[in-house]
Amino acid sequence: MQYDQLLRKKLLGKLSPEEAHLFQQWLSISEENQQLYNRLLELHREGVSIPHFDGQQPSALWKQLLQKVEERKRRRLVRKKFIYRYAAIFVGLLGLLGAYFLWISDKYEQQTPSSGIALELSNGQIYSLTEIENEELLDENGKLLGIKKEGRLVYSGRDTDQTLLYHTLHVPNGKQFELQLSDGTYVHVNAGSSVRYPVNFVNKEVRKVFLTGEAYFEVVRNKQHPFVVTNGDVDIQVLGTQFNVSAYADDLEVGTVLVEGAIRLSESGQTNDVATTLAPGQKATWNKEAKKLSLKEVDVQRHISWREGKLIFRKVDFKSITKQLQRKYNVQIDNRYSALDERIFSATFDEETIEEVLDTFVEETYFEYYFKNEKIIINTPNEHLKQNANE
Repeated sequence: MQYDQLLRKKLLGKLSPEEAHLFQQWLSISEENQQLYNRLLELHREGVSIPHFDGQQPSALWKQLLQKVEERKRRRLVRKKFIYRYAAIFVGLLGLLGAYFLWISDKYEQQTPSSGIALELSNGQIYSLTEIENEELLDENGKLLGIKKEGRLVYSGRDTDQTLLYHTLHVPNGKQFELQLSDGTYVHVNAGSSVRYPVNFVNKEVRKVFLTGEAYFEVVRNKQHPFVVTNGDVDIQVLGTQFNVSAYADDLEVGTVLVEGAIRLSESGQTNDVATTLAPGQKATWNKEAKKLSLKEVDVQRHISWREGKLIFRKVDFKSITKQLQRKYNVQIDNRYSALDERIFSATFDEETIEEVLDTFVEETYFEYYFKNEKIIINTPNEHLKQNANE
């Protein structure tokens, strides 16, 4: 099967496990392949049906796609400059990358395709988690630890070894992943985050995991063995509850939102008698520099909507917004319009592309942006362009 057919089947969600292996190998060949797929996926999500590629000249195919985009232009904003940019890439790929794909077809069994999500084993070995379902997770000795199914890595908890061994899950920007730990605790890990956890909770130990980034926890209740989440600044102790923790290394604050149950927070290393207890609907914010904890009532849904792929901003400054956009869309944003950083916005996004998100902010506060070397550059608007935008 040719790679152009696999592209179409991928967009339609009809790849078999074997075809998915081939597709992931082709995708990893170059950045251009990833760009091509991303742009076709954007068009597909925008309602543009992707035709069969067989027998079509590249120029004819893209003319057909662009005509469909034009038909939807009034209902949804689509920037033609980006379409033509990726059209040029696509034309070249159709003519030049067929040989690469044939090579990959011969080699895919010898290599493990990567989705970018990596699992670090206790011996330092890195295991790439693919997009293939029902993968068995084996340790370095071939022992079955768990299985990856339905987009979640599930640990069996059947291992009777009393040695405390840790795995670390690394989720890059632009991705999310789910874990079910050996005690049944569910962890939904957000983009740009890492979680270090025991392969099997040894009975004599507190159930302790280490978080960098953001994750949503649904903890299985066990009074004899409390569950603790720590990021090195704050320890969060629970018996059984649901809560969200945002503890990115580049953020000044660590935020914990309690959905249900009860949790206690304290500075790492402190005893429970100085801990602060949260009630459902409350957010605890720990300032790393001031080493101070504050509590307030919040809209819980706004803080956990990322699990559904949504971004909800309520009176948030643009500087903070760009951090979340970079994680969700796996892009770099270089804002050279300093006055924009402190501008406050409220907005909700779901399936919008990064261009559509930025265009929404442009409509509210005019600025210019463009793509350069896989980076988004935001510039101060020229005065005459600002005047034109206001006319």
